[in-house]
Amino acid sequence: MMLEKEQLLEAYEQLTGSCYPIWDWRFDEDFRVISSNCPHESLYSTLLTESGIRSALEKQMMSSPTPLVYMEEAALCWIAVFEKDFSTIYIKGPFFNSYNDPASYADILKGHHFSENMCQILQDSFSALPAINANEATRLALMLHQAVHQQPISEGDIHLRYTSGWNKDRSVETDQLQRTNTNWQIEDELLEKVKRGDMNLSGLLEKFNQQATLVSEEDRRNIDAGRQNINMLLSLVSRAAVEGGVPRKTSFALSGEYRRRIKRCTSMHELTLLSNEMLTEYIQRVNSMQKYRQCSKQIQLCCEYINNHPEEKLTLEYLANRVGYSVYHLSRKFRQEMGCTLVEYMQDIKIQRAQFLLRTTENTVEDIASQLHFGSSGYFTSVFHKKTGMPPSEYRKNYGII
Repeated sequence: MMLEKEQLLEAYEQLTGSCYPIWDWRFDEDFRVISSNCPHESLYSTLLTESGIRSALEKQMMSSPTPLVYMEEAALCWIAVFEKDFSTIYIKGPFFNSYNDPASYADILKGHHFSENMCQILQDSFSALPAINANEATRLALMLHQAVHQQPISEGDIHLRYTSGWNKDRSVETDQLQRTNTNWQIEDELLEKVKRGDMNLSGLLEKFNQQATLVSEEDRRNIDAGRQNINMLLSLVSRAAVEGGVPRKTSFALSGEYRRRIKRCTSMHELTLLSNEMLTEYIQRVNSMQKYRQCSKQIQLCCEYINNHPEEKLTLEYLANRVGYSVYHLSRKFRQEMGCTLVEYMQDIKIQRAQFLLRTTENTVEDIASQLHFGSSGYFTSVFHKKTGMPPSEYRKNYGII
């Protein structure tokens, strides 16, 4: 049996290692390293034992030997499987939760007494770590449990701990892995709509929001737990948007914006409004991408350039030269394939950028109009009102910096 276990573990490590550059560890019950293939073993073992995962592992060992997936917002995540007597802890990791954000590296190292050289070594190695969402981490945990115990378990047997921050006094743990509950089913429906760019959210957001209110009064007041739930959904939505055709860089940049806004929320009501906006914006972006992905190469190139340069003063002549068409031919082809004029499309993209600036900066309406080359703030306000149904000042009041 021992030989079989070692063979299964070796096969698991080789298989998963070929897919993800994640290390394999074995710790004893006192969290001393038994073995590891991590090239910076001492540094990473310090990160593991001094962070919130050690506390999570100790709690798990007191309650159940079932696998644990530990995910921390914008920080390192780990998978753990235990021997039945807890004499050995098998760990896979670390990895990032859905997005490897270099801006989070300094936060990961806070509270640790590493030298400047050690910090540099760690930050250099962070860049090579993969980003894995909760569903994929769950599959890796199932495989590791099978290798250790030669017994299958279901996803519902796995405990997923999701926490915020390295500060233990502010750490919040929530059990996110409840695939059989209604909330998870609603999330699945939402994610499918994101992937398809399906703008018909009628009734679904109401169900999602109603389900979110079916918690205890204590949980409703726990803004940190609420932030974790929305952050978890954001990770899934950003991935779904990439599957739907949104460029990875665009999706994750948008995710970074929403994470910053989530941190500024001070009530569950604000979080609900923000999650609704988040879902709607991602679906709109997928819908837009899928629309022009069906177009000819020249029109795709034109759309992509406009999307990536909303603050440039673009002209029809410049865009026509970029794709090798005359202005007349480009205008005609664009309207045929996109169903709108080139000017209308450029306005749509600029207004989307204006919404972003109104939400996330304190720039005046006049400054934003100038930044986006609208000619005058009056013209900008007129176009913005036509596209969104409200003037820029009202939009900022409703959706601006929280």
